[in-house]
Amino acid sequence: MTKTTTQKPVILFVDDEEPLRMMFTAMMPEKLTDQVDFRVAADGTEALAIIEETLGILIGLLTDLGLGVEKPDGKKVAKVALDAGVKHIAICTGSSEYDKDQLIPEEIRDRVRLILKPYDLSTLMTFVEEAVQSST
Repeated sequence: MTKTTTQKPVILFVDDEEPLRMMFTAMMPEKLTDQVDFRVAADGTEALAIIEETLGILIGLLTDLGLGVEKPDGKKVAKVALDAGVKHIAICTGSSEYDKDQLIPEEIRDRVRLILKPYDLSTLMTFVEEAVQSST
């Protein structure tokens, strides 16, 4: 795939639950959708394809930790995005029993944020707004 260079910046949300993907795009205010292209992926394979497609304009990634047994998981997706130069990355998990040190590999731990499910709208909005502000 070729690199995209003339489009709006992209924020990618990856979750295997369709209602959560729909919620993410639906909650974005018009002022942000005018500035950013919000993309969603249902699994790690789809996410990796979008990362490749949006090299250079992908400014943020929120990925669920568990994305299916036979697909790349959220840690793999986050690592690929970091290697591609994406600066704002969050790994999302439904378990509050683990901390960042247990869930996220040491080599990427200091460069990603941990967000717990169920998603809190203000936490997601803060993440998105920080990514947008840092890209301008």
